[in-house]
Amino acid sequence: MFPAAMRALPSMCLLALLCASSANVEQPRAAEGQPVERLMAARDQSDGQEYCSSVAKAATAAKAAVQEARLRDLESLIRRRGDELEAKKRELEAVVEKYETLVKRADETLVTVYTKMKPDSAAAQFALLDDDVAVALLSRLSPKASSQILSEMTASRGAGLIKKLVAYSSAKSSGKLQ
Repeated sequence: MFPAAMRALPSMCLLALLCASSANVEQPRAAEGQPVERLMAARDQSDGQEYCSSVAKAATAAKAAVQEARLRDLESLIRRRGDELEAKKRELEAVVEKYETLVKRADETLVTVYTKMKPDSAAAQFALLDDDVAVALLSRLSPKASSQILSEMTASRGAGLIKKLVAYSSAKSSGKLQ
């Protein structure tokens, strides 16, 4: 039904060609040795290509506009989420600061409590504490209170805590701990 050149065109272009061919369009005259069908196919193909190229430009522009709008929406979303994250970050920093203040007060209170305790009672409690907690408390106590508590502990427990206390002190002085 259609010449081979027309079958190769995209369907939208074919629709445009059909519309154009059904209108009252001046039919080309056959030149010597050329059939009318060949001239019609050549004219219809060039018209179809022109239509397709004009539609392609508009479609590309519309697609670009849609993509630009989507990008603007995404940029807006990213900005909004960034602002939300900044607000959460400030909120968390305030909570951490408050927590650190409370921990510092609790540490000061614990140091005061262990300083005022009898060394044998404090040693009994230190025997039940985790090594890291015990070392942290011993490092905050005065040397006199620490030595009295350590002297009431078993030799193995006291020696183990002293080793960790020395390692902690050397790491802190070398800047490895903050």
